[in-house]
Amino acid sequence: MARLNLICNGMMFFNEVGNQLEIVIPDIQGHVRKFCADPQPAKDRLVDVSVGEYQLNVPGGNTARLADLLDSSGYVTLDGNKVTFKRDVAKNISAIFTVPKPSVIRLFRASEPLAGFDMLGNCKSTVVHTPTVAHDIVVLSYKDIPEGTAVSIGPSRRTPLATATLLPFSFVNWILYSNEISPFALPMELSPALDEALNKALAPMRHATPLNTFLEVKAVSGMTPSATTLTLSGIGKKDAPASTAIGISALQQFLFHELPLTHGGAVVTPASGEPGCTGAALATQ
Repeated sequence: MARLNLICNGMMFFNEVGNQLEIVIPDIQGHVRKFCADPQPAKDRLVDVSVGEYQLNVPGGNTARLADLLDSSGYVTLDGNKVTFKRDVAKNISAIFTVPKPSVIRLFRASEPLAGFDMLGNCKSTVVHTPTVAHDIVVLSYKDIPEGTAVSIGPSRRTPLATATLLPFSFVNWILYSNEISPFALPMELSPALDEALNKALAPMRHATPLNTFLEVKAVSGMTPSATTLTLSGIGKKDAPASTAIGISALQQFLFHELPLTHGGAVVTPASGEPGCTGAALATQ
């Protein structure tokens, strides 16, 4: 048996549709939207992902609810009874990957929201649970795939971004990036910075959260529906990457700006403390 990990790195949106998920990666100012199939990621090995529809072809289709698969204490998970996803708006500004529900969802590179930082905005009463931490990386992990199985990811009816035939007891790691091109240019040392000071310094640097353009809080008690006001940029001090027991290396958890420029180039493992971005999900079952 083998395993495929789809590593979703940065600000994205996960929409539950039956036994599938839609991974929505919108245009974001100052961000890249890229894909990597190389086991040793580097900036020169990434490919751009344009607006459009994509598919992951892999055995799967877990029947579990997203609310049971995804740890809502560690990732913003919205209640589909209270929030609407406007797909017709999102598709014009996003790459949308339709994937089977995975065997398991793992979260990596956590940040504790800074004191005084309002991550949820008008969504405080619409989340499945109030998250105590926010993770940069969501891994959709497909376990126990029979050897010899052919898998692929790419645009519908066009040349795939990547293909693989799974070997016995092997891991295939494919990465989607939606990260800042450059780190936040903070005027302070991160490690000793107090939450209040760091939050104040980040305030003018946080970029808009485009998920708010296609997510809407449903009307309640006669009020009209309203766009969500999530702030998912510059959450707090992020954990450094580390190797995992499911075949994902520390390098495969680097943000875009942390990657080496070239394949085989010098690798400097990021330290804990740098702010990052997170995403959100909509649990509809």
